Amino acid sequence: MCRKDELESRSATSGTNMRIWGNPPGVAVTEIGLKKLLFSFKDRKKGLQILQNGPWNVRGNLINLRLWTEGESVFEVNHDFMEFWVQVHGIPVDYMSKETAIHIGNMLGVVAEVENPKVDGVLRRSFLRIIVSINIQKALPTGFWLAKEKSSNLWVYFYQSVTATTVASLDMRRKTAKIKQQWRFGI
Repeated sequence: MCRKDELESRSATSGTNMRIWGNPPGVAVTEIGLKKLLFSFKDRKKGLQILQNGPWNVRGNLINLRLWTEGESVFEVNHDFMEFWVQVHGIPVDYMSKETAIHIGNMLGVVAEVENPKVDGVLRRSFLRIIVSINIQKALPTGFWLAKEKSSNLWVYFYQSVTATTVASLDMRRKTAKIKQQWRFGI
């Protein structure tokens, strides 16, 4: 049995999600387990847009949205990995490249996207940006020591714009009705 404050918290979280997402029409929210909600989107495009614009942090809870594949139980959805934008600070200017970002991203997890810090050969920022899928069951690394030949080692640090550790999930699967399609997401 759930405590009243837990029920109110889940309701508030789903309501906050809906407001953040612009209150899209045709969305149903169903509780499917402890700390798991199912969001069913009538509009597949809107559901995918919400998934791609994550991660979401609502009221101090990190919302891990995952696609729910056909034939998979909601309890089989893997919530261990999540994509984050990671900033890499402290890299020497001569190492500021897309290749360096890919190398560092592979140290963190699986690289999904790397932003080139240079535009037309001109450095546009003092840090690297990477989207990387990280195992959130492990501690998020804070940085690493970069060995330098002619001087002392340099601390290179990571910044992830995430402040919470509670995990949920999202999925998508297609259900065909006689008249219309419905897209389902679980969180």
